[in-house]
Formats: sequence, structure tokens, C-alpha cells
Amino acid sequence: MKIVITKLIQIILLWHSGSSVEPYVKQLGLKTNKYGNIEVNEKYQTSNPKIYAGGDLAGTKSTVAWASYSGREAAKNIAEQLNKG
Repeated sequence: MKIVITKLIQIILLWHSGSSVEPYVKQLGLKTNKYGNIEVNEKYQTSNPKIYAGGDLAGTKSTVAWASYSGREAAKNIAEQLNKG
């Protein structure tokens, strides 16, 4: 798990690298579902609107293709948020 924080744009991105995400999720105070997955909305925002999650972290289908798709969709939504200023 890597946490990237940038104060300039104030968005936090999480990506999973095979280790447990639980300590980071708890540290960031993110809401999870009964399966321990991070809850996201239709834009892949977590309970903290400046934190996005997709793929296995958000409990989506466990395939590389789906993880890539949700990552691209999250990136699009991040770009839209940044363009709003």
C-alpha cells in the first residue's frame, strides 16, 4: 500500500500492492462495508471526498481489467474535480 499526499491539489490516492489495507483505512478514517472494502460513490470517492478508491480496495470485481477500468474512471473524476478549481 502506498499513500500519496499532495497538499497542492489536496487529493489523496491509494493503491494496493498486495498487503493489507486495513491499517491505512483506519488511519484515514474511511468508511468500509461489512466485507472490509472501502465504500465509494459512483465517482469512486470515499467517505472523504478527497480520497478515491477502486478495484479490490472498493470491492469491485477482482480482475485486472476491472481494476484498470475503475482506476481510469477514478482518474477521470479526479481530473474533473481539479478542473473545477
